[in-house]
Amino acid sequence: MADLTVVYHFDEPKTIQVDILVPAEGQIIAALPVLPQGDGWAVTWHLKGDGVNAPFFDGGIELDPGHPTPDGLHILPSPDNVSGTPSFTVNLDNACLFNHNVHYLISANRGNADFDKILRENFLHDPTISVVTDPPRD
Repeated sequence: MADLTVVYHFDEPKTIQVDILVPAEGQIIAALPVLPQGDGWAVTWHLKGDGVNAPFFDGGIELDPGHPTPDGLHILPSPDNVSGTPSFTVNLDNACLFNHNVHYLISANRGNADFDKILRENFLHDPTISVVTDPPRD
């Protein structure tokens, strides 16, 4: 099984790299990013295959319409996203005054003809972005 990581870069440009494990069968596993306060965060999700050919985004990352978006969180997909690639970036500004969990959806494909599109029910847990007022600690 591949390792899942979340990597933060606090200098400009501010980035967060998030891994998503896509196994050949069953549920996918997404690492949990924490979004510190501030503008100009670029969060990039990377699909990592485990027994699949080449997983790719088939629509990307979007907020779950079944859960409210907190006041102060502004989201804009990156214009650099290309369909059919294993990475997808969302630009985020976090001016939230309180901590929140933000649920997101992944629209992707396992990359094998034998497997269906990855759907919400394939998640091991509800993937969330934890929006916080303080930065993560070392």
